[in-house]
Amino acid sequence: MPAMLARLGYQTAFIGKVGDDSFGRMLRQTIRETGIVDEGLLYDKKVNTTLALVHTLADGDRDFSFYRKQGADIMLTESEVNKKLIDECRIFHFGSLSLTDEPAAAATKEAVAYAKRMGKLISFDPNLREPLWESEKQSQKAIWYGIEQCDVLKIADNEIKWLTGMDDYDEGVRVIKERSNVKLVNVTLGNQGSLAFYKDKKSHLCG
Repeated sequence: MPAMLARLGYQTAFIGKVGDDSFGRMLRQTIRETGIVDEGLLYDKKVNTTLALVHTLADGDRDFSFYRKQGADIMLTESEVNKKLIDECRIFHFGSLSLTDEPAAAATKEAVAYAKRMGKLISFDPNLREPLWESEKQSQKAIWYGIEQCDVLKIADNEIKWLTGMDDYDEGVRVIKERSNVKLVNVTLGNQGSLAFYKDKKSHLCG
């Protein structure tokens, strides 16, 4: 998301951690070239950069393989969160991947709490990657936490069905709104576009 916003001309910044290795340095360079402020990106000299391999399937879906135990991204601590960047932002966006393990989970929650105290708009993307979680119960608890904190939710079609048990998107959004204060819900539908739900309005943008 930060990369897409940067390409649209908006200033974005990233908070996180990579290993002090060639992959980490490559990621920092990529972030800079994309136009994302890298002031909040830290190096970990003890743990390698997390790697994710993505395989595109025949139907256009994706299959992920991760090399992450231990990965530098989950080693970010509460004290390492760059709150200056949060002070300067209008929208604070986070996903569930930083909630899978400690200490990054606590750091993420501290960042979210601080952003809310500072009156920032909170955006959340579950970005479910099932192999990274110890159990379905753990992942659902973390994703509901994210939804309960946010103002804007971006959720994929398969994720909303998995989370709410509803095959109908309208019903799935209803379940989410009953349990949270989300103002805008965007359900992405792959090559079928996306659905946007705001108050009593619903819009469909074709792919």
